[in-house]
Amino acid sequence: VGVIDRFEATMNIPVVYDGIYAQLENETTNKTYFVARKGKKLGVVDDKNETIVNFKYDTIDLYLSSFYGGKNTLKDVSFVASKKGKFGVINLQEKELIPFKYKYIEKVAEDNLFKVQQNNYYYLYNSRNEQVGKMPYDEIAKFENGLALAFKDARMYVIDTQGNTDSGNGVAMLPHQGFTSIKELKEAFADAMNAENDEVLFEFAKKIAPSEHLMYFFRNTSTQVQSKTQYLNYDYVIKEY
Repeated sequence: VGVIDRFEATMNIPVVYDGIYAQLENETTNKTYFVARKGKKLGVVDDKNETIVNFKYDTIDLYLSSFYGGKNTLKDVSFVASKKGKFGVINLQEKELIPFKYKYIEKVAEDNLFKVQQNNYYYLYNSRNEQVGKMPYDEIAKFENGLALAFKDARMYVIDTQGNTDSGNGVAMLPHQGFTSIKELKEAFADAMNAENDEVLFEFAKKIAPSEHLMYFFRNTSTQVQSKTQYLNYDYVIKEY
């Protein structure tokens, strides 16, 4: 496998690799980097076929890695790799940022935040190998607009890039009792509208209203509705439904 310049139709990277996968572009320097495979090992080469990261890794994941946001040098771009069954983090200068001693690591934010698995829990780390926040989680989702969902002991939390939670208490992830089919929903709606009292209608509303943990998510992440707190109260929403 090789790479051909699509504009000049010239062979930038000769057909010497067993696979070429993700690519990463630096628009400032007009250079492109590729994850390539030799045999069973992965490395990184540039568009001149110069080896940037040596071919000694079992996996290389460039997801959420970029040269944007003022990151224009090789040392600024960090990513997850693995070797000998252990995960770590390196940059494009192949400097080890987080040591290769963990069961699993995944990048969860473009500004170099990683979830690191230790003793069956996930901790948030930065590219300086510093733990961000103190609380371990069962799972940490990817960050969007500086916030992410995290889960621990059947509770959901919203955390920021410093590892801070909104309140420290989170919300219980209780099963939401809804409807399993449109037919079931239509029949329940008819029963509720024909009922002699409001209790049946109230129970119907509880099933179609957003769950408490979904309301918690909106309350802590949606800047468009955070100020309208009356619409984010679970009991209020059910009554309105």
